Amino acid sequence: MTKVRFLSVFPDLTGGRRESEVEGRTLREIIASLDEAFPGIKARMIGPGGTLYPGFMVLATRGGKTEPCRPELDMEIGDVDEVIIAPVAAGG
Repeated sequence: MTKVRFLSVFPDLTGGRRESEVEGRTLREIIASLDEAFPGIKARMIGPGGTLYPGFMVLATRGGKTEPCRPELDMEIGDVDEVIIAPVAAGG
């Protein structure tokens, strides 16, 4: 099981939950598992071309260190402490 935290995304789909535990070794599998628990997440994260929408940042925490994941849906994430899904923030 992979722990997934949502930072300021999907409160309408998750009923306000900020984390979940799901099955999956790749980002695509994790998103599919999230969509089973919270229908509609996949449609918000993956575009018609089958790629991750650019409005999301996916991070992985291993051994207390958090790093961005490449947005390749079929790349294996590996053993992580948690996956974090956050909106991309822009400033100016």
